[in-house]
Amino acid sequence: PTLRPTQIADLAFMFANERFLLLHDPGVGKTPPVCVWCEWNVRQNEKVVWVMPKGLMKKNKSELLRFTNLQDHQIRIVDS
Repeated sequence: PTLRPTQIADLAFMFANERFLLLHDPGVGKTPPVCVWCEWNVRQNEKVVWVMPKGLMKKNKSELLRFTNLQDHQIRIVDS
């Protein structure tokens, strides 16, 4: 899978800003660039905490596996 131009722009925004929020409407494709950003940070030996509603955890884990080269054992879901 590849990123659309708007997703590439979001990814550039994430790299340019240490702290960020993507506050676009639901369903516009925020997850794929966040996945790429997460993988980049993991490859830099950084820890990533991705806070999300419990109902999105399985979907977003599958997106991480789809849009990155991360392996299942590299992703830990923590819920309370």
